[in-house]
Amino acid sequence: MATRAQRIGQLGERIAATFLRARGCDVIDRNVYAGGGEIDLIVRDGPTVAAAEVRTTTTGRNNVESVDDAKWEAVQRASASLGYRIGRIDIISVSLDTDGAQIRWLRGVE
Repeated sequence: MATRAQRIGQLGERIAATFLRARGCDVIDRNVYAGGGEIDLIVRDGPTVAAAEVRTTTTGRNNVESVDDAKWEAVQRASASLGYRIGRIDIISVSLDTDGAQIRWLRGVE
């Protein structure tokens, strides 16, 4: 059985995928494990294939800052080991509250 945190994370990933599709992206893969790391979403944004790290919170704090060096390196390693040609790495912040979801999409974070 999934923990509360895992269920919140899965919900955030579904919301992020819907958000990206509404903006014309194709979600081509989800929860990809490679190179010792995981990529939440792999999306095609026009001609670019992006690896997206989704950060979900219910606390209202800026969860983009929760991507620490170790997580960033794991996403980069996973991206490098995939068969996809990853053109950039994005972070999608999903903040859940009683009013719904607030979403920030940061493209090409380094």
